[in-house]
Parts: sequence; structure tokens; C-alpha cells
Amino acid sequence: MFSDSLPETEVAINSIISIFLVSLTAFFGLYSLTPRALAEQTNQDSIVKNLINQEVSLQKNDITHLITAQKSESTIIIAPQQLEDSITNIELLARNQAYPQAQIELDILQQRVQAAQQKIAVFTQQRITSANNLALAATPKAIPILLYHKTNTEFAAQLDTLTEKGYTTITMSELADYFDGTTTLPVKPVIITFDDGFSEQMQAFDMLKQRNMKATFYVITGGEKSNWCIGISRHNLSCGDDYLNWQQIHKLKDSGLIEIAAHTVNHPELSMLPEAEQIYEIQASKKILQDELHIPITSIAYPYGMFDGVTISEVQKAGFRTAVTTIGGVEQSSSNRFTLLRVRNALLLP
Repeated sequence: MFSDSLPETEVAINSIISIFLVSLTAFFGLYSLTPRALAEQTNQDSIVKNLINQEVSLQKNDITHLITAQKSESTIIIAPQQLEDSITNIELLARNQAYPQAQIELDILQQRVQAAQQKIAVFTQQRITSANNLALAATPKAIPILLYHKTNTEFAAQLDTLTEKGYTTITMSELADYFDGTTTLPVKPVIITFDDGFSEQMQAFDMLKQRNMKATFYVITGGEKSNWCIGISRHNLSCGDDYLNWQQIHKLKDSGLIEIAAHTVNHPELSMLPEAEQIYEIQASKKILQDELHIPITSIAYPYGMFDGVTISEVQKAGFRTAVTTIGGVEQSSSNRFTLLRVRNALLLP
């Protein structure tokens, strides 16, 4: 019986031995591959580390240039310390072999730096353009400012003549922007101004609106209330109706064509007033218009063209950007923005 079962026992033993040998072979086979796999992994890590170090080095150069540019433009888009901390963190991740996270942080930093560089480039271009424009604005240029009080019978014809001669109407605010170097002007600019704020000037507005032409209306804020008759040294109850009311002034403002500007409260000869009264006339006229219209009032016309050093100083302190006189001429520049010249006859313009 024993002899009959021996072959089966031998087969079982042989099977176990075979399995052991196969397993042993597999074990030693895996063991022999591990150093090679480790070498390959080590080599790959070394490549990634070198690439990250190269990118970090390039990024440091970009950061140095960005910090310098920010100083040059007197602006901070990304704080220098924040940039340095980001680089330090990336280098620490790389040293700890956290390469995927280091690469993610590096990509994010690169995107932020590139965006900041683009903004700096825009600031630089704006600064250069502004400097060039300021230099241009300081050079006297023919910018006719036409002076009207009433809508004369030739007004429509004069508007058509201006168009035929190639003039483009602008407002006093646009002229101020030009003086500030923030914009350029049309080839042949012209400014149409109306003083005093008489109600019949709505006729002029209709003619301007038909032609889509701009103008600036200098309004006496106390006109309707004071019943002041311009040019007559007395008050007359029949004069009040001759002035624009607030409804009409709002209509002018809302048209998008008419700029409302100040012409004092009571239309006095400013240079003949004590300083305190000059201050009142200048500041109050601006405040009344701004409180009613909810827009900046940035230009003023001197009543009768009268002004002195105090007038100009107080106009500047009040925040006006331009002021017009009745002195004849068409040459304007940023240096005389508070004593701008005006002419009365549009037909004489070249």
C-alpha cells in the first residue's frame, strides 16, 4: 500500500519544489530589476529638478525686472516680499523632491508675473503718451473759443460755415483734458460758448442739436432769482424771466452736447470786489450748479472779462480746470488755461 502511494507523494513533493523554485526565480528576478528601476527614477528626478531650477532662475530674473519696473512707474502690482516668498517656497518644495507641487506653484507665479509685466507696460506707454501730450499742450495752438450772449440771426449760418471749413466742436472739459495730457484734439477744434444763461439761448441749443454740435454754456446761478439785468446797474422785476430755469438747464445737460459751466452768482466785476466777495462768487456758483446737476463744474467765465491775481488764485483753489476771458485771440496753451482767449466772429476764422 505504501509502495502504491509513493509515486503520488513524489509528484506532490516535486510540485512543491517546482513552485518554490519558480517563486525563488521570480524573487531574484525582481531583486535584480530594482537597482535599474531606482536608477531610472533617480535620473528622471534629476532631470525634473534641473528643469525646475532653470525655470526658477529665469523667474528670478523676471521678478528682478518687475520690481525695478514697479519702482520706475511708482506702482506696486505684486509686493516684492510676496514675490520673494513665492520663489523661496518653490525652492523648498524642490529640495524636498515635491516636484509636482513645485511645478504647479512655479506655473502660478509665472502667470502672475506675466500679467503684472503687461500692466506695467500699459502704464509705461500711458506715461510716455501723457508726457508727449503735455509737451504738445504747452505749445500755443490755434483753438478758437467763440463768445456769444444772444442767438443772433446768423448763428445757424455760422455753424454751417464752421462745418464747411472743417472745424470740429469740443467742450471746455475736453480742452482741459488736452491740457492735462490725457487726450488729443481734432485737427481743427473750435469751442462755442454762451455767457449769462439767457433763456433765449435755447434757440441756439436747438440749432446745435440739429447739427450734433457741442457747446459750453456759462450760467449765472443767481440770474433767475435775482432778476439781474446784465449791463444795467439795477434790479428789474422784468429781467428774471430772461434766464434759463433749472428745467431748461437740465435739458441742456442731459443732451450730451452742452457742458454747463459757472459764471458767478451775481455777475459782478470780480477784480473790483474785496477778496472775500470774490471767493463767495467763485465758490458758490460752482457749488450751486454741482448740487443741482450732480456733475463736476470745471470751467468758469469771468463776468465782463474782469479778473486779477486774486481771481485766478481763487479759481484754481476752487478746483476749476479752465477759465475764459473776453480778451481777443485764438492761441491757447496749458500755460494760460485760466486766462483763455475768445473771439466774437465765427466768419473770420480761417
